[in-house]
Amino acid sequence: MREINSISEYIAEINCILDERKNDGDRIVVYRGEPRKYPVPGKPGIYRDTFLKKEPFFEKNLLNEMKVNRITEGNTYLERAVDAQHDEFPSRLLDVTYNALIALYFAVTPYYKKYEEKSVIFLMLKNKQTANSPICRRRQPYEKSQRRNS
Repeated sequence: MREINSISEYIAEINCILDERKNDGDRIVVYRGEPRKYPVPGKPGIYRDTFLKKEPFFEKNLLNEMKVNRITEGNTYLERAVDAQHDEFPSRLLDVTYNALIALYFAVTPYYKKYEEKSVIFLMLKNKQTANSPICRRRQPYEKSQRRNS
């Protein structure tokens, strides 16, 4: 991890990282700005605090209350969760952006930066060819069911 002290230095570093990987083929690049270095980076807000440990149905209750109180018009979990995220309620969603400068904004803007620690920005790369592949594959159950059917 490298400390960066200016916007021009930041842009140069992003360009350098992307240039080093330009031969990786088509890829999707997303960024995430965090106002401090958390013990576990890239962790959604609902998991950073003890909301779910104290109340296992916290999220369900929150989303239902948002609907009842007309804070959201969403009918699906995702629509309600997006509204919760953007209304600053804790959610399991994680904001990322395709724009490195937007990630920088969220990392250093005083409204979001309530800590004296240094900000952190993550650059995540994913090949387009594998972007739709599952992160976790359930190989064992699938193989067992294949053997039974053979």
